[in-house]
Amino acid sequence: MKKRIGSLLLILALCFTLLPTAAFAEEAPSFGGGTGTQEDPWLIASQADLIALAEFLNSGNAATFDTENAGVGNCHGYYFKQTADIDLTGVTWEPIGYSGSYYFAGNYDGGGHSITNAVSTGKVDSNGCATAGIFGWVAFGSVKNLHVKNANSVATGQNNYSYVGGIAGVCYGSSIINCSVVNSFLESKRNSNNNCAGSIVGYSTGGTFEKCAAENNQVKTMAYGGGFVGEVDDDPDYGAGTSTFTNCYTANCSVSSKTDDVQGVSLVGGFVGEMTDSTLTVNNCYVYRAMLSTEGTAVPGIKATGVFAGHLWGDSSIVDTNCFFGACGTTENAGTASEKTEEEFRNGTVAGLLGEAFAQVGDYPKINGPADYSSVDAAIAKANALNKNSYQDFSAVEKAIADVVRDKNITEQSKVDAMAKAIEDAIAALVKKPSSSSSSRPSYSITTPDKTENGSVNISSTSAKRGSIVTITVTPDAGYVLDELTVTDKNGKDVALTKKSDTEYTFVMPAGKVEITPSFVKQAEEPSRVFVDVKTGDYFYDAVQWAVGKGITNGTSAETFSPEAPCTRAQIVTFLWRAAGSPVVNYAMDLSDVAGDAYYAEAVRWALSEGITTGTSADQLSPDATCTREQAVTFLWRAAGSPAVSGESAFEDVGADAYYARAVAWAAQNGVTNGISQTLFGSGNDCTRAQIVTFLYRAQQGK
Repeated sequence: MKKRIGSLLLILALCFTLLPTAAFAEEAPSFGGGTGTQEDPWLIASQADLIALAEFLNSGNAATFDTENAGVGNCHGYYFKQTADIDLTGVTWEPIGYSGSYYFAGNYDGGGHSITNAVSTGKVDSNGCATAGIFGWVAFGSVKNLHVKNANSVATGQNNYSYVGGIAGVCYGSSIINCSVVNSFLESKRNSNNNCAGSIVGYSTGGTFEKCAAENNQVKTMAYGGGFVGEVDDDPDYGAGTSTFTNCYTANCSVSSKTDDVQGVSLVGGFVGEMTDSTLTVNNCYVYRAMLSTEGTAVPGIKATGVFAGHLWGDSSIVDTNCFFGACGTTENAGTASEKTEEEFRNGTVAGLLGEAFAQVGDYPKINGPADYSSVDAAIAKANALNKNSYQDFSAVEKAIADVVRDKNITEQSKVDAMAKAIEDAIAALVKKPSSSSSSRPSYSITTPDKTENGSVNISSTSAKRGSIVTITVTPDAGYVLDELTVTDKNGKDVALTKKSDTEYTFVMPAGKVEITPSFVKQAEEPSRVFVDVKTGDYFYDAVQWAVGKGITNGTSAETFSPEAPCTRAQIVTFLWRAAGSPVVNYAMDLSDVAGDAYYAEAVRWALSEGITTGTSADQLSPDATCTREQAVTFLWRAAGSPAVSGESAFEDVGADAYYARAVAWAAQNGVTNGISQTLFGSGNDCTRAQIVTFLYRAQQGK
């Protein structure tokens, strides 16, 4: 079973020995500036610079760049620094350094910036090995301070290996420090064993990982999958040393493996999928709320899951200190780590253990990088576009800009947002200087009726000059709405109105007086939706009326709600999605039983992205299957953010170790459900349409 990449690593070593020692036959791109030294790194300031770096490596032009005359080449000893966030929307991304010959050996500092929306189908080398990630191969180099968001990377090997990671497909004798990958889809394909996919890297031999985080990612493979790294292979024959992991974690990551080869392997772990001939040193590393699944492998293949490592091959072992593996999957090969509680994750204890690079933001720590100044920059750009000489006093805007301090981190985001607001408020308060031409123009009167019935009208001014913008605000009395609003000039002709909102209108003042006339009418009452099978005295009556009024459901026909009909899995995620405001999310969904044009498709995409459900298997949701009562309250609990609960439920049919135990306890403690009796919750019972809208109504109303 053991996968070997020895041939590729031998190719890599051979390339090292055959490279010229320091012949600068090619000229490096200018990038965004710099000379490539540690003191003056090459600057990656834009999308074009990042693409140029990938082309530089993948073309082989970087092979002669080696400051230490070690024959390693490929920018060995050279330094790069990213100076801005980079969005790769619209780009088909090829990884930086994609093979054992064309690899990245330099030092890349992301500067705390992000690379977002990278979409990659991978790149295949001459040996049929495919890689995908921001980097393909990182060998004898380093990547630090880089944050990858919303990536979609899929690689398919052609009769050879396939490696996919958010940062890099392969990490060989390199370091990955202070990096994160969030909200990304990462998949390695090939109908054989040699597939590795992980949130940070797909495959590591001799890698050093410090202060890295993986959050809300979906990892899929046909062999080895990990929430952090797909496979660690530190075979001494490869000569890259041993991999170490310090102060790293994964949170809310889904990892699945499915192979079509009956003799293949399906191995997944919350942190690492497979360890091959490795003694793994792990200190202060945590797995939180991982979702693991394997399928498609039969004897003599191997299938295994583990909260930390899916499988240990050969002489592999884990040396761990102070690690929290979380509640997920089975516990094979989990080691003897001590657990931290969910509360310790939420209250900052774990963030404190991880060190100063992390800050507590929300339910789990975040890489403590710089705050987001995009709103400040937008406000400054807005101010700079103004002609300050056109305003009576521009000093407040200038002061607000001068007060901007650019050293805040994510824990101080509110201070940065306040800076942006101060600039925007100062702009809004500007008063234009009167022009000499306008001051000489006459003003004309604006009149309104002395009294209006069933409402009132206010105007921004009782007189105005020709060409001025006049604002009208109408306020209907309770139970009334505006019927008609007219503005007529001195000749009795209508003046054009611009509707800003239901209560605000504007017009351009003509050369002469105008008269404003509003009229109000009684608001028609909207009758409640009446279903023949929903009676006033039914326990679910209020919930049904609420759900229909909010657009969560319209019933099963114009006259029926079908309260006793079982609620399907597709229906419940649709109800939850609509209750959440029908958000549109950028999340890769690959489920064989959810068509793209199904009414529930976007709801399922949202539910997967929020961790509300992971489906019934790696590629299926079972949308038409009946939702049970325990599934319903679990979905509701997750949609509410999986709040912590104290104590256990008192229901006899809810075991303390059941996956839905905390959800049931939360539902009972918050009045969402009282069970089917004082002692029974109704585990295993179908959840009816009446029950689910009632659960949702009570949860939304805080009852």
